[in-house]
Amino acid sequence: MSMMNRPRPNLMNHIGVSSGEAQDMRVETRVLEPRTFSQSRSGGQVSFDLPREGLLDQDIFLDIQLTNTAYAGAGALMGMPVMAGVLGCLQTGTIYYNNILLQQTTELAQLLQLKMCFVEQDIRDQTYQVKVGSFSGIMVDTDSLTGAGATSVGKYSMNASNVGRGIVGLQEGVITATGVINPDQYDKVPDYRISQTTANAPTYSLPLKWIFPFLSQIQLPLGLLEGQIRIVFDFYADFNGNRAIAYSPVPAAGAVPGAVAFLNDNVITESSVRLVVDLVYFDDVPGQVSPMERLAAEVLRGIELVYTDYTYIESVIRAAVPAPVANPTAVDTNTLCGLDHQVVRNLLIAIPNRVDYTSTAQTAPSNAILGNFGSCASQGTTTLQIVINNQNVYPNAIDTDAKLFNEVSQVFNTPMKTNKGFTSWVGSTAGAALTANAPQEAFPRDKWFCGLGVGAAFAGGQSCLQGSVQYMGVNLSRTHDNILGAGTAVGKSPLEVRITLQQTAEVNRARRLMIWAECERVMIIKGGQIMVSGS
Repeated sequence: MSMMNRPRPNLMNHIGVSSGEAQDMRVETRVLEPRTFSQSRSGGQVSFDLPREGLLDQDIFLDIQLTNTAYAGAGALMGMPVMAGVLGCLQTGTIYYNNILLQQTTELAQLLQLKMCFVEQDIRDQTYQVKVGSFSGIMVDTDSLTGAGATSVGKYSMNASNVGRGIVGLQEGVITATGVINPDQYDKVPDYRISQTTANAPTYSLPLKWIFPFLSQIQLPLGLLEGQIRIVFDFYADFNGNRAIAYSPVPAAGAVPGAVAFLNDNVITESSVRLVVDLVYFDDVPGQVSPMERLAAEVLRGIELVYTDYTYIESVIRAAVPAPVANPTAVDTNTLCGLDHQVVRNLLIAIPNRVDYTSTAQTAPSNAILGNFGSCASQGTTTLQIVINNQNVYPNAIDTDAKLFNEVSQVFNTPMKTNKGFTSWVGSTAGAALTANAPQEAFPRDKWFCGLGVGAAFAGGQSCLQGSVQYMGVNLSRTHDNILGAGTAVGKSPLEVRITLQQTAEVNRARRLMIWAECERVMIIKGGQIMVSGS
């Protein structure tokens, strides 16, 4: 269900493997070439066929590299979305057995950014920036500047304060090719930007158990299956805010960074895309029936395994029309999710600004720093109610940011590891129209990050991070254990999500309503074939 530690799946429990037999277990690592690969500015796809031998371990990694062929040094600094990193290349991940769909995760970059918010910050800082190029470290700014950056003191900022003392890969006072130094600018060091050449570009390694709950719940006996297991990834289109966003060159000290045109030549390097797979084997012991032989006998009779899959639902929350000026306007949306006859363990929800792309023009991304990945908080009140089997889940709708924070934390059984500035506008708005109150904003307008935020909502700088990751969630499980019937059964009536946002003159864009329902599935492996129920 999450990226946090969970018990490793062990198919051998079905045959009672002893500790002595476990010592005869060995693991082999295979590096797989793509079966197919295609790519264009409008998307693309890569697929892999897994070996038909051994047991599939959960430690599977997708290696991937991103370059920009139009990169032109300091004048055109392309970079990945700051929190999503290289995940912005991947839209959908799917696992098939022959033509049978086993699991599919849609809009996986957004979902994984949501999940990363529940991982300890030191792990994100020390691990995720290397694995996927994700930067989410936040500090309290102590800069003693007397110039434009003076008002950033005491506010949150991306953690790059003082050269050599911030997060690896970030720095303050960036030195460009022209020798410009600007203490009001935080930036990625060149090695963490998108390079023109594969030789200078890092290769990221994405754990697939983040994407597929399946892999942390089931070990597939690949060597006992008659059919083929295939893993397929669909790429996002190379639009502004997906794979990349345009970084600005560092301006002179005290100056505002200039806008840079988006360069849509962000290419996934085909030669870098590999699948790294661990296969588990049990060696034969003379005079004994081996674990694999016992497992083969069980498979012949039939093994029933429980796992979960995501069902994805999307709709649009329209902006208030006309744009409210004097007072915030409530915008209601009721979304019928279907999910009849499903057992739902939880719901996860994101509400980013909607981005419209045409064949000839590309608009600015949903968020200047986060790209198209995030979830916008209301500048006023957000309410949430879920209706299942014609009954409200909550006696009264969830109606405060603190309650929303608590509810989504229940999904992962741990608090969300983000600060209040990321998840709420409370205390940062003023006046009848709930406009941004600059002195009370959690993020500074005069401390830039990669030059992003020029011309963005609020007044530039890092202020666009305010209320940018207010993810929502609802726990519908009676236990966090992976057992049949752990979730809530939905009858004939569709599950309904009711959300009310307050739109203001500043925050008045149409938004995407993105919902992932984690639903129970039952897999039956019998006679070398796989059958799935619950979908």
